[in-house]
Amino acid sequence: LEISDSISKLKVPENSPEAQEAAMKSSCAFDVGQATLWIARMGLGITQATKDCVPAHLSEAGHVAKVACSVDVNQIIAAVAIA
Repeated sequence: LEISDSISKLKVPENSPEAQEAAMKSSCAFDVGQATLWIARMGLGITQATKDCVPAHLSEAGHVAKVACSVDVNQIIAAVAIA
C-alpha cells in the first residue's frame, strides 16, 4: 500500500501534523535499521580483514591475498561512509 492510502485509512488528513509526525517516526525507524545493517557489515569486514590482511597470509598467498585484503579494507570504508 502507498503511504497516502495508509494515512487515509487512519482518517487523518495527509498534510496534518499527525500524519507528518507518523511519517517522520516511520522514516526514523527505517534509518535505524539501515544504520544497524551497515554497522554490522563494517564489523564483518573488520573480522574478514583480520584474517586476510595478516602479514603471514599475505606472504603465503601473494597477489590473491593482497587483492582480498584490499577488498576487505574497501568494504570497511564503504560501510563507514554509508552508515
